Formats: sequence, C-alpha cells, structure tokens
Amino acid sequence: MTAMPEQTRVTASGRIITGLLIGIAFGILLYEGGLANYDVIEGQLQLADFTFLKILLSAMIVATIGFFLLSRAGLAERKTMQPSLGTHLTGGLIMGAGFALLGYGPASVLAAAGAGYPDALAGLLGILSGAGLFARSIYPRISGSFLGYGKTDRMTLPDLFRMRESGVVVLACVVLLFVLWIITIKCM
Repeated sequence: MTAMPEQTRVTASGRIITGLLIGIAFGILLYEGGLANYDVIEGQLQLADFTFLKILLSAMIVATIGFFLLSRAGLAERKTMQPSLGTHLTGGLIMGAGFALLGYGPASVLAAAGAGYPDALAGLLGILSGAGLFARSIYPRISGSFLGYGKTDRMTLPDLFRMRESGVVVLACVVLLFVLWIITIKCM
C-alpha cells in the first residue's frame, strides 16, 4: 500500500472529530425527518406510514453515489467481510427482536435519546447491556460454529452482476428511485 500524500494524510484525532461531526449531523437529520419519533417507526412497522422507508431509500441513494465518488477520488476504501448465513441470521434476529420490542433501530434510538425521550434512553441502556452480554458471553460460544455456518466468498455487487461499478451504481439508484416513486404514489 502506498503512503498518502502529505496534504491528504488524516490524523487519528481528525478522523474522530470528522466522525463525531458526521454523526451529529446524521442524528439531527434523523430527528428532523421524524425518525426519532416512536409513532413514525411504529407506523412503518404496521405498514401505515412510509416516512421511515422514504427517508431510508433516499439515504441509500445519496450514500451509493457519495461512496462511489469518494472511492473514485481515493478518499474512501471498500472493505468487505466474508459473509455467512449464520452471521446474517444472528444479526437479523437480534436486530429484528430489538426493533420489534423497543420500536427503535440503532440509529433512531440514538437520535431519540439525544432528544431526551425517556423510552429511548432506557432502550439505549438495554442495547449497550445486550451488546456487552453478547460480546462477552454468547459470541465466544458461537463464533467457531454457528456464525461460520454457510460461509461464502467475499463478493461485491459488481462481482455478483459481472458489471462495472459505475453500472451497478446507476442500476441501484434507478431501482431505489423507482421504489421510492411507487411508495410515494401509493401512499399519498
């Protein structure tokens, strides 16, 4: 790996400050978009209010284009993990159970806790406690067995579809925009 030019080298404290500022901005956007509101999230889970999905799809479009441009400029690097059915099932079950029981996802609970909602503050304590319990007690027992079940090769969408990255970005954005348009038309 080659060293970055001096003018683009970022210090560890610079990364932390950048991450903190982006996180604060993201939290403000979640709050302003209504995603810190339990009723909005409950409405999405009941398929009655699609505000959550509209914001999520919009964010996916911006992130897809943004990451593509940043990686092309050499400012972001794609890191892939070796996926497995076990990790996806475990993560999906934990995330789904937490979402169903609490009514908040990981990002929205932080935004709601930042806004001072007592249920979100209690939920955040539960999330942190559960993450600690999983990391200390459960993960060591299942990391070598269940989590490794159904391992597949590391693969990106361009690899899967045998397309150039720019083509996948355009295709993904078109599909996401189409779904967003359908939701907007059907839910007016």
